[in-house]
Amino acid sequence: MVCDDYDANADADAESNYANRHVAAFLELYSSDKHDTFGSSSSSNSSSSSSIQVCVDGSKVTAQAFDSGSLSLQRPIWIQDTAASIGMKVLKGGGSAAGSNKPVSVANLVEIVGPAFPIAVIDVEHQEELDGWTLQDLAEYWQDPDRLAWNASMKSSSGSPPQINQVATGRVRRQAVLNAAKRRRPRVLNQISLEFSRTALAGKIQSPTIVRELDWIDRAYPDKTAEQYPQVQYYCLTSAAGCYTDFHLDFGGTSVWYHVMTGTKVFCLIPPTQDNLTAYQDWLCRPNQAGLFLPDLLQSKATCGLCTVQLQAGQTLLIPSGWIHAVYTTQDSIVAGGNFLHGLAVKQQLQVHTLEDQTRVLEKFRFPLFRQTHFRMATWYLQQLRVGKPLAVGEMEGLPVLLDALGGWWKHVSALRDDTAVTDSGAAPTLKSAAIQAARQSQCATVPELLAALRAEHDRVVQNGVGPSPTWTQKSECPIKKSARPRLRLKLSTASGHRPASSKANKQKDNVEDGPFRINISVKALQPHSAPPTPSIVVRSTPKEDVDWYVGERTDTRDEEWKPSVQPVASKTMSSFKRSTTLQSSSTAMQGVAKKPKTTARQRLLKKVRR
Repeated sequence: MVCDDYDANADADAESNYANRHVAAFLELYSSDKHDTFGSSSSSNSSSSSSIQVCVDGSKVTAQAFDSGSLSLQRPIWIQDTAASIGMKVLKGGGSAAGSNKPVSVANLVEIVGPAFPIAVIDVEHQEELDGWTLQDLAEYWQDPDRLAWNASMKSSSGSPPQINQVATGRVRRQAVLNAAKRRRPRVLNQISLEFSRTALAGKIQSPTIVRELDWIDRAYPDKTAEQYPQVQYYCLTSAAGCYTDFHLDFGGTSVWYHVMTGTKVFCLIPPTQDNLTAYQDWLCRPNQAGLFLPDLLQSKATCGLCTVQLQAGQTLLIPSGWIHAVYTTQDSIVAGGNFLHGLAVKQQLQVHTLEDQTRVLEKFRFPLFRQTHFRMATWYLQQLRVGKPLAVGEMEGLPVLLDALGGWWKHVSALRDDTAVTDSGAAPTLKSAAIQAARQSQCATVPELLAALRAEHDRVVQNGVGPSPTWTQKSECPIKKSARPRLRLKLSTASGHRPASSKANKQKDNVEDGPFRINISVKALQPHSAPPTPSIVVRSTPKEDVDWYVGERTDTRDEEWKPSVQPVASKTMSSFKRSTTLQSSSTAMQGVAKKPKTTARQRLLKKVRR
């Protein structure tokens, strides 16, 4: 009984100091193990057992480094160099990307984005989302005196993560719990979903160069202003001291870039091995998941590959696809980050997408337009291979996996009359329409033809090397010349079969056979007008079908006499209005009536024929 009472007080003491029940266990995982170091002339990769790659020279984080194997996007990369060294642009305290050295604050975000901008705030203790919050509410929370006083009392003088109290007796432990209750720890709130790509903050923060070079969204959606695209590239996270985000996978298996502008963060990362993903999936499906700490369900730390890292202000972390991670905030922090799909982790991304299907993750927590983006990327890859542009080795290896996934998705969606049931986010375009559009952009008649063409190009490059496709010629629509006029041809003949003579020069110029007449209609006649012209009414002595000038159909050979008439401007309808009446009407009677039209081309043509 004494032992049980001791453990209960220990748990209560730990939970009293932290906003979430799992923080104490999380901090026990934190260690100062050595990590692989990249980019330093005085260090070597001697600690190969660690999963973290440390980069002290950001200029060496390039695509060439990934191609050569000196860096791998399959393990986390901890960049200790400045943001500028990796091509980033960050926000300063003055509200701009340059000039002031003052750290950025929530007040700066309010000034740039706007105080009424809606945000989603999470209560860390219960991991629940609070509705109705704005940036102005968040700024007021950050300036709350009670919260600031609590942070000052809990801050460690060394700046390291706060340690769990080690108390000798149960009596002292119980007293510590009572003291913590009297202090009334303020509510700890976390904000991790402010996507700012369409706000005034866009452009003031820019992702690393390597991210922009690999990001599928930039490749698949080159014109983001004209179409709908996944808005997941730029987030601003504001986390109060004590915030904790439990273990999770980023949606769609996306990789993450994460730059700390102010404060400190502690990460615990778990590699995406099959055993770890199986344990993670089992943990998600348990009814008491909130009370379970995921690492307790894994094997030993040495076996599962768990690793930790503390990120200081000014440092950046690249988290690869599929890595399970949890985050603890030791000091008030403002972070810029974003998610991106890329061709070096196709298999892992699809594996996470399947896991989300199996665990029935809600659509609002998933990558928007995930499958649509993959079909768009099939078009992009096919175009690159056709013209002979090289792809990274990892991208070439991932293409067969991508093709298998696209084939399965299309087989499923093509059998449905309505594909709304398989849209990823409920937003347009649907999966079927996106696939068909991708095929048309690739100049393929069907989606299976698109997939077959991409597979053939992949096999050609693997066998023969990089180079333009010898069998592909670009199909382009014949452009309309500026001087060209739409031409309408009407073939007419008389009862006597008389044909007007046409000169040899006219034959060559018009390129028509001897006999048929051609009437040229001006381009203006086919252009839309702001107000349609007043139509003229044709009154015939005998009924006759008019020539269908839209399609140029040929009517009967006889053309009876017909009389043009005009329509009054004031009246909307007119049963009959004969030419004789028009000619005999006085000037007074002609007021409000349109003037007699000039002789038309058809009248002149018929006049020549009758001669």
